[in-house]
Amino acid sequence: MSYLARYEAGEHERVWTELRALGAAALNAEHLADARNVADATMRRALSNLQRIEAGLRAIGYVFETSAPPPLDPGRALSATRLAAEETVLGLGLDPAMTAQLLASLDQTLGPAAGNSNENAAGQRVRASALGDPHLHLDQLDRFERLAGPAPLALGSFWRTVGWVDFTGTLPVTVIRGPLILMPPVTLADDYEAHVEDNGGDAGFAIELVADADGDELDPLIAVPVTSGADARLPDGEWFVDYLRGATRAAGLPGMAVDAIPGLANIAADWEPF
Repeated sequence: MSYLARYEAGEHERVWTELRALGAAALNAEHLADARNVADATMRRALSNLQRIEAGLRAIGYVFETSAPPPLDPGRALSATRLAAEETVLGLGLDPAMTAQLLASLDQTLGPAAGNSNENAAGQRVRASALGDPHLHLDQLDRFERLAGPAPLALGSFWRTVGWVDFTGTLPVTVIRGPLILMPPVTLADDYEAHVEDNGGDAGFAIELVADADGDELDPLIAVPVTSGADARLPDGEWFVDYLRGATRAAGLPGMAVDAIPGLANIAADWEPF
């Protein structure tokens, strides 16, 4: 019986244990298609869990909020540009009529101001979804695999099926700790090429992938080694698929106790095995 058939029959953990035991041989021709099918099936199930968690968190009032620096507000940028332009015109020493004409033309030249569209009424910078577009950075993943061979199958399937995950957000009167964050392959191939050039080979190549619950603002992510095989392994020894299972069992907030937020335990209890 194939690994995929056994996985679909419910041997989720056993199949992954056996695929990991193959090491780099999981990428050999005799195993690759079957192992990749298992990885794809796993990440489809993971995606279903993540989508359900996202909907459940929204239902209890959770707001997915970005922690990245806010973009330059177009209205403020235009105001600053207009002020600088006015100062330049006034400093030219032109006759009053010409100065007045140039000042009057600034609105037409610069265009109207535009408001910031990603803030809600409370001024929070919100995101439409906690899940990322799996097609957005596939050029980097495809180029990496042409250069280095298949990425760890679980990780490659995650990127191609889910894209990325960021459960950063807020909930009234609750401090949120340790949300699930899994990064996309934004510069994967570029980083790989730079690593090979700097080190004379790909040994030790790692990518910043998961949020570090104990990290600070200057180093918020954990670098995960990219090695050949069915699964990727975090520096603490946990496998990527197991990490993802644990985070989804915790309703996307592994840094929180499920009884710390009303309704969170119910979201966690609906977990579907993968």
